[in-house]
Amino acid sequence: MTNRRIAVISDIHIGPLARSRDLLPPGMSSPIARDEEFIVQFEKFVRSKDLVADFLAIAGDLSCKAKPEEFEHASRVIERIAGILTVPMDRVMYVPGNHDVDWTVLQLADPSAGPTTRDLRWRQRYAPITETDNLFARRTQVSFTGQLFTPPFVGYWRYGEALFAAVNSAAHDRPTEEVHHGFIREEAVEWLGENIPTRDSDNELRCLILHHHLSPHANLGNEARDFSTCQNADRLLAVLRKLDFDLILHGHKHYPRFQTELVESDHPILVLGAGSFCASLNGYGGGVQNQFHFLTIEGRSPITGRIFGELRSWAYVHPSGWSENKKVYTAVDHLIGFGGPLDWREIVSVLKEPIREKAASEPIFSLDQVLESGQLRYVSPETARKAIEEIARTENLDVSWVDEPHICAYIRRKELR
Repeated sequence: MTNRRIAVISDIHIGPLARSRDLLPPGMSSPIARDEEFIVQFEKFVRSKDLVADFLAIAGDLSCKAKPEEFEHASRVIERIAGILTVPMDRVMYVPGNHDVDWTVLQLADPSAGPTTRDLRWRQRYAPITETDNLFARRTQVSFTGQLFTPPFVGYWRYGEALFAAVNSAAHDRPTEEVHHGFIREEAVEWLGENIPTRDSDNELRCLILHHHLSPHANLGNEARDFSTCQNADRLLAVLRKLDFDLILHGHKHYPRFQTELVESDHPILVLGAGSFCASLNGYGGGVQNQFHFLTIEGRSPITGRIFGELRSWAYVHPSGWSENKKVYTAVDHLIGFGGPLDWREIVSVLKEPIREKAASEPIFSLDQVLESGQLRYVSPETARKAIEEIARTENLDVSWVDEPHICAYIRRKELR
């Protein structure tokens, strides 16, 4: 498998909720939008890091209020972002979110309206995105198998080295709903099982994009409990396991998250909750920042069948701009490896003897001097720390962690203190 580089953003909320004036459609104003040239700052950041992506995935909430001018400007913004990342337009994938449903037209169908009027309004709820000239309409008209805006609200793009499925988890939503949760329709699950082609080889990456999260998502501070989790998520996960999917990308929650979902005890799927790329997050306090993620898939293990690689994430903080994530305020570290052992005990069994031998010959040494420590590149920082600290405890060693993008530590025998 050759490297796959996927840029991931979500919840751009083009319109009154966007953080910068250049993210507002022409003629629109917003009291919360700063004059900070967000896209210019993003381009400078990408150039400074020399980032080049193969794909761009957007996990929903393209607009603020589903107005045609919001989708038209969102199209321009995404085309600019894709160009900055050198992603061809035919490798931009997305799903709509709950903010991309036109509730104003649904509100016209009052309870006294007849079934014909209600059905018409229901079909019109996606007109602002599907009936205007924008990238999103074009991307589901060409090279897309399925339907995102009419039943079954699911489909996929397939390339030689990757398949990206898309599920519209907000298609059921309407203003009258008491709880605005995600929902995976049964016909969408059945469609996936019947229409996703079998994987030709281990070289093909399989990724699902949807807006809502499939498992409960932690809230910050005094936020209300999370009622927006997808219903019918277990059925979707079961079919993803059957179809050998590797990765799930979602948005909705503006608080990012990266974890491994173990499906039916034998199929790990990586799950990235992307947070928000450019919405104003003033109401979230200091605990949430805008996010940009860059996934590099380096290969697939011939033993476990799992993909392995790295996730890099950055936060946007005004006025300093984009900086490496710090878990203390974003919940996702800047650099996280994946695809290695899931259990810290496995790492202990591999590294304990090499570290013991190194400590016997050298009183102080760095972790990267232990040849076998290379596999730590593909495990999470928490898993690596747990394993190394357990080895240090049982071998009477001290560990000093270094604040580096990768896992770095110095180890010494305790009697030298």
